[in-house]
Amino acid sequence: MKKRGVVEVQFNWIFIFIVGTIILMFFIFVGKSYLESSNVKLASKVRTDLDSIMKGATSSTKSASKLEIPRLKLSFTCYAECSDDGCSSDFSIGDTGVNKETKHETIFSIGEMKTDFLITWTLDWSMPFKVTNFLYLTNPSVRYILVYQDDTEKVFAEKVYHLMLDNDFLTVDLVSEQEMQDIENWGHKFVRFVFFYPFDVVDVSEDITNEIDFDVVILPDKFFTGKAILRGYDDVYGGFQYDDVPVLSYYTKEMLIGIIFSKDAEFYQCNMIKSFNSLNRILDLYSARAYYLAEMSAQNPNTAHCASVYAQFIDLSLSNKLEYPLEFTDEAFFSLKNKLGLISETAKSVNKKAIVNSCPRLY
Repeated sequence: MKKRGVVEVQFNWIFIFIVGTIILMFFIFVGKSYLESSNVKLASKVRTDLDSIMKGATSSTKSASKLEIPRLKLSFTCYAECSDDGCSSDFSIGDTGVNKETKHETIFSIGEMKTDFLITWTLDWSMPFKVTNFLYLTNPSVRYILVYQDDTEKVFAEKVYHLMLDNDFLTVDLVSEQEMQDIENWGHKFVRFVFFYPFDVVDVSEDITNEIDFDVVILPDKFFTGKAILRGYDDVYGGFQYDDVPVLSYYTKEMLIGIIFSKDAEFYQCNMIKSFNSLNRILDLYSARAYYLAEMSAQNPNTAHCASVYAQFIDLSLSNKLEYPLEFTDEAFFSLKNKLGLISETAKSVNKKAIVNSCPRLY
């Protein structure tokens, strides 16, 4: 009897253990499911809010803001796999699977950020008619340090510096090469150095290199049209050769700022493809408008003189679509630069003639 009682007691404890384990696993599963469901709901709300923020930011020009958001990891992607229908590009929230395609929107970002605040900045690209708005996204944990060597570089560096100061929420510093060792760690998680000269060694304060992630943008040209190199920490200290790195071209100050804000070379190139897709669509619209205005003007004796005003824009040689060159060459750079300049000057000239001759404006 005693033996039987012992067995029953053991069985009861085993039974209690098994049932208790099942109940515990059930509540863990329910809790995990609830947490995942809550995260997905929160992520969906954040996606909707961010989408509204981005649409609002891109609809206004030269605006900057600092917005409080839930502390979730935001990931922005943009791959140079594009067609006329857009690019492979989106933003996602944490590991929830919640994302939003951004096939056409031009958004420059450092890629990933986990922050309580999002800094937005919008600048427009005009030719001189508006093409699209560029949206720049960052957060308060990012610091930008502009570095120059001589007075010539300082002049251009100051222009970029003051342009970035238009956004009151950015942390931007302007220093000389001699002041690099004196840079203090202000507690930022990431630092982007912008060098206005080709350098061989990054002589940065150890407070920065030992404790903070950083990378560099190199701007060897001293104008708002030129070329740039964007390299990471490992590349810089690996002693990269300038002949072996991708070179990025920019044609306006808005594009230059895009390089400074971009995660990497491909991220910038992807957004440039989006921008030039927008430009091609806008050019088609204005070409059609010029043709329509010329045709309608010719039918009315009082406005017949206006028909010739628009001919200059109609005759503009745009047989091929404008494409951003993914592989930098001097020939490709100057060819596109000249085409953009011709379009801009022709549009200005046509509009000026239209105003002088009391004709409808092109834009």
